[in-house]
Amino acid sequence: IEAVSSKALAIATALLDAGADPNAGWSDGANAFTVLVGVIGGGEGQQAAHPQAEAFVRLLIARGADPFAPQALYNTSLGPDSTFWLDLLWSESEKRGETHKWTGPAPKELGDKGCASALAYLLGNAVPHHIQRTRWLLEHGADARGINFYSRRPVIKHAVLAGSEDMVEL
Repeated sequence: IEAVSSKALAIATALLDAGADPNAGWSDGANAFTVLVGVIGGGEGQQAAHPQAEAFVRLLIARGADPFAPQALYNTSLGPDSTFWLDLLWSESEKRGETHKWTGPAPKELGDKGCASALAYLLGNAVPHHIQRTRWLLEHGADARGINFYSRRPVIKHAVLAGSEDMVEL
């Protein structure tokens, strides 16, 4: 496993050079799990990211993978308060002129018709415990008056009920 892991980028490059699809994946019927999702990890099972996840993601995106990866965004929203993947995936979407995917109608992995946008869904997951992520989402267009997808209550109510004064102020 060590030998394969240390050569993962070279192997992936060879496969992409041979015509592998950088958007390849599978679906469980409700969610799309792409190579990008697997490399980033996270989710309910807190799967570890690939040891070279950032380089791997950059390679896949450079070769055509869609940086707007709803399942990866969902998976990382369940982890620690970090904006690393949000920053990387947003900036790559921005380079393509595709940030509308984040701000437009939510994909099925991020609330579908029950949520205004991917950003709105992610804000509901961030409040009240992830202040860095909340700040990032608000700075990128999430609505502070938004509704949590699961509880159907305003996100600020979650912050108030949690006693998170910093979050309420934000």
